[in-house]
Amino acid sequence: MKPLAILLWFVACHDSPSKSEPAVTPPAAGASAKTPCEYMARGDAEAAVELKLPGTTEHAPETCQYSSPEFYGASLTFGDWESIKQAASTGHPKPVTGVGDEAVTIGAGTIYVRKGSRGFLLVINGPVVDHSTDQGLAKASALAVSIAAKM
Repeated sequence: MKPLAILLWFVACHDSPSKSEPAVTPPAAGASAKTPCEYMARGDAEAAVELKLPGTTEHAPETCQYSSPEFYGASLTFGDWESIKQAASTGHPKPVTGVGDEAVTIGAGTIYVRKGSRGFLLVINGPVVDHSTDQGLAKASALAVSIAAKM
């Protein structure tokens, strides 16, 4: 549950962005504005956690969450990289290669990814993730690669 607490703290702290700093970096010129759930397909999230995730919560432009009735699921939160990186510093981040321009994990199905000046936090959880020897890192990384490719 620690990643969920971190995610909730991160979202709560960024619900009211300051006037001098936007919570989310706008898309690059010429890029189409997508909703958060357009970056993370439900089928991809379900494959990562190996569960059906019928519940959807979306708070554009920052958060998309797919969940099961048992509160397992996948949660994606966008923000500027400095904010995302700061959230990662609450744990003991370890570098992850092959994902975005930079990525770190604190374990437990959690990965923080930078692409350009933007970043995102991806948290997956469920029985398969919880019992995997890598704490869900391979599944979270694969899902993160597909999300970063859409940025």
